[in-house]
Amino acid sequence: MKQLPLIVLLLLSLAAHAQTSDFGTELEASATFKLTKGTELTLSEELRMKDNSHRYAKSETSAALQYALLRKPLKQYDMRWRIGGGYSFINRQNSEYRFTSQHRLMVQTSLSKDWSSWRLSARMRYQSTWRNPAAGSFRVNPQQYLRLRLSARYSPAATPWQLTLSEEVFCRIADPRGSLIDESRTQLSATYDLNKHHSITLYGKIAQELQVANPERFFALGISYDFQ
Repeated sequence: MKQLPLIVLLLLSLAAHAQTSDFGTELEASATFKLTKGTELTLSEELRMKDNSHRYAKSETSAALQYALLRKPLKQYDMRWRIGGGYSFINRQNSEYRFTSQHRLMVQTSLSKDWSSWRLSARMRYQSTWRNPAAGSFRVNPQQYLRLRLSARYSPAATPWQLTLSEEVFCRIADPRGSLIDESRTQLSATYDLNKHHSITLYGKIAQELQVANPERFFALGISYDFQ
């Protein structure tokens, strides 16, 4: 009987750190057009499913511009530095099965370096998402995040394949509770170049909530088509 309080405390501790898991599927398509030297326009569409892929999560329609800085000086070091910005219209279904629209603005900068068959990249993105007040009350609107991502890509010689591993963290900012990292995402993808302009990517992703009362771990499998 003396052990009972210890067992109860242990169970309460486990319950306090309870974590739920979910699985979803994702479909993406994008087209990138070269406007001028160093300037690109990318249009993309994304669809996400959740609740073991039985329920619609969201769709996202985006347009983004990118510009390569210091192209000639960096080219001799096999490096590329880009800045850009964009807009996304998001249609989302919440936990009450209600649909709501969101508007997102983002700016970002990225730096990449090539070594033989490898490319290492770092990206920093600021995003601000306005959520429709009619869909519910929000402590902060717009919701603001700083996203930091590191990735490594391996392109075997004389093959149309590319393998990429990336890790990204989401830091919530401009929030009364303070700035903190509340999500991380790990993604492994394999891209196959169909030809010079078309490619298909298969990927697996794990998104982990952090520093919340009931964190959720989300697993996703996705396929992406890209035209350039």
